[in-house]
Amino acid sequence: MEETLNILTNVDLHPSHLEAIERAAAPACVWKETDKERFLQKLPDAHILFGSRFPPRTGHAPQLRWVQLFSAGADLLNGSDVIESNVLITTVSGAHSIAVSEHVISLMLLFTRHWPQLLALQQAGHWARRDEWSELLDYELFGRTVAIIGLGNIGRRVAQLCKALGLRVLASSRTVPAGGSDYNVDQFFVAENLHAMLGQAHFVVICVPSTARTKHLIAEAELRAMRPDAFLINISRGAVLDQEMLLQALDQGWLRGAGLDVVEEEPLPDGHPILTHPKIVVSPHIAGWTKRYAEHAVAVFCNNLKLFRKGEPLRNIYDRQRSY
Repeated sequence: MEETLNILTNVDLHPSHLEAIERAAAPACVWKETDKERFLQKLPDAHILFGSRFPPRTGHAPQLRWVQLFSAGADLLNGSDVIESNVLITTVSGAHSIAVSEHVISLMLLFTRHWPQLLALQQAGHWARRDEWSELLDYELFGRTVAIIGLGNIGRRVAQLCKALGLRVLASSRTVPAGGSDYNVDQFFVAENLHAMLGQAHFVVICVPSTARTKHLIAEAELRAMRPDAFLINISRGAVLDQEMLLQALDQGWLRGAGLDVVEEEPLPDGHPILTHPKIVVSPHIAGWTKRYAEHAVAVFCNNLKLFRKGEPLRNIYDRQRSY
């Protein structure tokens, strides 16, 4: 007879999601406790945790075997001793890929179709005359070049959409060597040739995880290597980009504009230069979130639960050496 698994979540999931988890793990007891005190009371009996933020000390969870995060990044576990434990950790990498990739494409279209200016004209009640069109005309995405830094689930989805729109796709990834192949990538670059890739791109999309190695991966030298007519899009983590250098680069014309869904300090304080900069479009770290996010995350978890029951390797295992 199979052991009954006790699964504890602090995510406010819909009853249908809880039922899906229970079916995938059967036999299982699934407890949803969004109240911190009740969550802590259940913790000693839990075999599996599903959520994003956990208490600093999990030592009073002696039966804990596995933490399935509700996020693609594991940085939300910083400060919790589960990182130093032997407990298995997995992420929901891939759950964000549809929403984030669509967010990237929307930014690319926003820049090339001049939507901020068009909306400002509409709100001012002004119909642009033919002699005013020149400021609103730009190149199509078709035939342009995009450079994707990091080719995980999100990077690959971005590459797929860009290829479908007729862009030339360049990519760099720690796990894909130069000469590697991907149907949606025209050319791969190793990390040492990052500047050569940046110099070719009209759009640069940052998709790498946040680790000690990627802190300020894009700084002064990388910004100077970019084309002056290029746009930079960051949907990874704020620490990957030196945002003070970004402001300087935009002010001095090293590149044309930037779309930021993440910044080093979240939330940004009122009046911060990024919030008011005319060449920056910023969103409050929502690129990966839609009303279907929980559905996608639960699907990843349920698939892992089935593998767990079979004793097979889980997907999206967090590598403590790489910090992602």
